[in-house]
Amino acid sequence: PGPTPLPEMLPTATKLDDGTIALVGGQIAFSPRNIEVLDPAAPKLDWQFDVGCELIRYRSQHATALLSNDRLLVVGGRDIGSKTNIDSEICEFGAQPICYSHALLKHPRFGHTATMLRKDVVLIVGGVDWSGGSPQQTAEWVHPSMTQWVEAVPPQKEHYYPQATLLRDGRVL
Repeated sequence: PGPTPLPEMLPTATKLDDGTIALVGGQIAFSPRNIEVLDPAAPKLDWQFDVGCELIRYRSQHATALLSNDRLLVVGGRDIGSKTNIDSEICEFGAQPICYSHALLKHPRFGHTATMLRKDVVLIVGGVDWSGGSPQQTAEWVHPSMTQWVEAVPPQKEHYYPQATLLRDGRVL
């Protein structure tokens, strides 16, 4: 039997191309910089704790989107001191896993959603900036090749912990 997973609260769970699931960040007893991988096809749910890298920043209540080539875009969230993060990072898995800093958001946020629009273009909507305390009526998008997030058409209402679905016609519900 392998190690028992640590209790977690508010990580993201993202299905990777090979069918495994990456659990990223969250509030746990030791380090919300963790990246853990679960293989649901294993005879007993087999956790792999050491994927060879960890997040640059502590993150909880963040959003994660799967990019091409099993890369994860990890966006915003709260750090260990409850400060709202204003940055994003990309984590690459493979022979030499690494997480590296990406672009700064226009608006710091946690409790938001991330939706893949088309090849590696990610839209984030809503959330809260802890310093402001109220839900945001903002949206931003980015491609991993870009160095800045771009303001998008804002939603009609403020959203805190929203859900989003990409419709076939390209709109986000």
